[in-house]
Amino acid sequence: MKNVKTMVSRLIFSVVIMSGFFSLIQAAALNNGLALTPPMGWNSWNVFHENINETQIKQIADAMVSSGMRDAGYIYLNLDDNWMATSRDSNGNLRADPTRFPSGMKALGDYIHSKGLKFGIYGDRGTMTCAGVPQSGSYGNEQRDANSFASWGVDYLKYDNCNPVGDQQTAYVNMKNALASCGRPIVFSICAWQFQSWMPSTGNLWRVSDDIVDRWDNGTSWGKGIIECIDDNRNLASYAGPGGWNDPDMLEIGNGGCTTEEYRTQMSMWCIMAAPLLAGNDIRNMNQTTRDILLNTEAIAVNQDPAGIQGTRISSNNGLEVWSKPLGTANGTTKAVALLNRNGSSSSITVDFASIGLSGTVTVRDLWAKVDRGSFTGSYTMTVPSHGTGMLKLSSGPPATPAPTTVPQQEPIWSGGPYTLNGSSDYVDLPDNITTDLQDFSIACRVNLNSIPDWVRIFDFGGDTNIFMMLTPASGTTGNPYFCITLTGNDGEQGLNGPSALPTGSDQHFAITKSGNTAIFYINGQEVDRNNNMTLKPADMGNTTNNYIGRSQWTNDPYLSGVVDDFVLYNRAISPSEVADLANPPEITIQPTDTPTPTPTPTPTTPPGECNVFFNPNNSTQGVNSSFRIDVMVDSGNQELSAYGFTITYNETILEVVEVEEGSEGFVSAANTLNPGEIIVSGFDTSGTGPGSDLQVLVITFNAIAEGTSPLGLFVDKLVDGGTNTIGTACGIDGSVEVTTALRGDTNGDGAIDIVDALLIAQYYVDLDPSPFIAGNADTNCDGSIDIIDALLVAQYYVELISQFC
Repeated sequence: MKNVKTMVSRLIFSVVIMSGFFSLIQAAALNNGLALTPPMGWNSWNVFHENINETQIKQIADAMVSSGMRDAGYIYLNLDDNWMATSRDSNGNLRADPTRFPSGMKALGDYIHSKGLKFGIYGDRGTMTCAGVPQSGSYGNEQRDANSFASWGVDYLKYDNCNPVGDQQTAYVNMKNALASCGRPIVFSICAWQFQSWMPSTGNLWRVSDDIVDRWDNGTSWGKGIIECIDDNRNLASYAGPGGWNDPDMLEIGNGGCTTEEYRTQMSMWCIMAAPLLAGNDIRNMNQTTRDILLNTEAIAVNQDPAGIQGTRISSNNGLEVWSKPLGTANGTTKAVALLNRNGSSSSITVDFASIGLSGTVTVRDLWAKVDRGSFTGSYTMTVPSHGTGMLKLSSGPPATPAPTTVPQQEPIWSGGPYTLNGSSDYVDLPDNITTDLQDFSIACRVNLNSIPDWVRIFDFGGDTNIFMMLTPASGTTGNPYFCITLTGNDGEQGLNGPSALPTGSDQHFAITKSGNTAIFYINGQEVDRNNNMTLKPADMGNTTNNYIGRSQWTNDPYLSGVVDDFVLYNRAISPSEVADLANPPEITIQPTDTPTPTPTPTPTTPPGECNVFFNPNNSTQGVNSSFRIDVMVDSGNQELSAYGFTITYNETILEVVEVEEGSEGFVSAANTLNPGEIIVSGFDTSGTGPGSDLQVLVITFNAIAEGTSPLGLFVDKLVDGGTNTIGTACGIDGSVEVTTALRGDTNGDGAIDIVDALLIAQYYVDLDPSPFIAGNADTNCDGSIDIIDALLVAQYYVELISQFC
């Protein structure tokens, strides 16, 4: 049922920079900020095929948590074909099959998200999916379907190629554009069964072969074995990198058609090839061997290496192959190596260190045995079983800092703040059922109290007056904070005490974590009490519908008077280091690179009486369809500084917000862009580092979507010093962003600054192709010449190391 086309060849530029120095730059890719490492998760097709239902998927979600899959990085739970009803609704919208998915896709997505997972779904670019479900294809309904996916909370779309209509590339570009306009970030997986050159600029991952089948080789008429999928992906490494990945299809590990060594080979090679890791087994009942393969954190760390370099085959000799994947940087001294034995008997395979760019003494770690093999010179030889793969990490020179063997922890299931409450009627109503099914959990927030009334709840979860969970100053004048879970009032109450007094107006950070029977209470990042017999849990409360910040279920308890900031709820026990980061976020250190650093744009000084907060740059010029960032800075002087209630305004017809993220200095509270033309930021805290210190506290990434000049405004409600003294109120500054069709750095005039522009400048410099430029745009540093520095600056801009040119 697949229409396989011949792969279109692609021109790869290799630019010589200085004698003997080569730079290989990833081909221009889709720049939507997603899939910066290969996606990891689970897909329903390999084990369930078309027979999927709601109960089954919820069980898989539960198993992804209990098995450790989620915490190892497998965060996408992806439905494949046949979830749809056999007709659209009266408005032409896709809908779930009412028998197999009676609660609908939105409810299923909510359940998946409640487990700390992300929700993936399946679609097709034709008139029907591959399962032949009537009206299930998205042809002609791309924006309608993308909007439906967004409304259901979808995070990942696998887009198939069955029952096609019209040009293939156009169909996939149409869905790419629809996803970009749907209002939700959604990873775009192109499933067109063979690589084509337009795919890296269209999707976050793209299939490079037919469907995989649970065999070593000699697949079926419609599918390929593991070794054949490896071969299809072997020569495509130059197209892969952060944000875009070659996809040799899903993992068959644990499905029973291959040997343990063959499954270990699939895991090894998918990790070396920086391929997406999408498990396809029934993880509800996987055995220990399957678990050990899928949860090998050292192999996963190779796959998830932030440099995102796909490994390549170094040598092949009579069925014995050596593959190498640089870790950290292309020219660094640490490599992952795979020794692949295609043959029917065990063989010795040797990796020559010089062939992978290593010299001197090389330390060898065996990633499957999880042991260090020692230090060697020249080469290393390993005996590899039939159809097996040895997986090594090799390092030369001084001992390298070990690569992390775990992936970043998942985001909270609820976050918000600040909530300024008046003590009489204000409170925050959290979502219904937010504590349903919680076993292990964490809660954290920052609190500033105006007064300490008797038994006021800072937060309270529960279904009635006798079922609650809370953090509160206890009665009396000491104000000791207290936390408990109880099912029937004080009967069966299990609690934690905070020994320190809680003075009025203080800026205190509280956190409670529960793992198994151990609950820990933290104040300002430090443990103050522990209960090793906390058998009760939020799940015991049942289906709670009354969840509040700032008030209680009990009608005789007063409301909170003060501010609750940075409120987060996790469905797992966060680590002590994560608690410390929430209480006192660490600074980010930028390591020096070999790339020349441009002269920084002078930071505007703050005139007396005006805001300590400003934009850097205050004004900028961008090109239509380009992405750029604006830094929000603070002149903190030599004092701690907090800002509350600031709003950033822009013209939403000219600029589009892509991302709002914390800067390198200070702790920024939650930000949202729910109102067109506004970014509402609850506040930030930072500490001074000396007179005149200018700190980056917020980074905003915009897309320039139309020509014109957009005002850029910043209004701050209140500035407070480290002693909670108000030092400024109602201050603001103005800036602007001019969007034009001609943009410095856009050498080919396509409205975007990307790696193609860097390559054109480099070509011009080495006289490979004196292509014409848009007047003046190629001279990015305004020094009157077009040289390799200009190419490097454009490359820096592309990876967001700098925010603008001269």
